[in-house]
Amino acid sequence: MKMQTALSLLLITSAFLTTSCAPSAPVDNRVADAAAIQALDEQWSATAARNDLTGTVAFYADDAVLLPPQRTDRHRWQIDS
Repeated sequence: MKMQTALSLLLITSAFLTTSCAPSAPVDNRVADAAAIQALDEQWSATAARNDLTGTVAFYADDAVLLPPQRTDRHRWQIDS
């Protein structure tokens, strides 16, 4: 009887630990992320349409690098030089 109780306790504890320590399912934020990106894109477009240079530049990181259209550089050393 003691062996059966110990085995039952071991199985219940193992089942509990297995389910409680399992990683939780990741939250799907794709719809919210897409909406946030769309809103920022619309804000940027409206700011650029007003020819607001300061407002437009505020959307970029301090270390941003912009390349002119039709640039054929493919390697970082070509871009940096």
